[in-house]
Amino acid sequence: MREGVIQGDPQHRNALHDGDTAVLCDWDTAAVGRPEWDLVTIEVHCRRFGYGQPHYQAF
Repeated sequence: MREGVIQGDPQHRNALHDGDTAVLCDWDTAAVGRPEWDLVTIEVHCRRFGYGQPHYQAF
């Protein structure tokens, strides 16, 4: 898989929603890496704070 810019801290507090679209904000931990690395952070966040699998899938 190719590397690219990753946000570094994707989580619910770092996404702006308008109903149809979500945009990640808070880019102070941006880096170059594999895109799936950002998915690990949000899954840990969901497990740690009890959001569950449906919430992770929706994100």
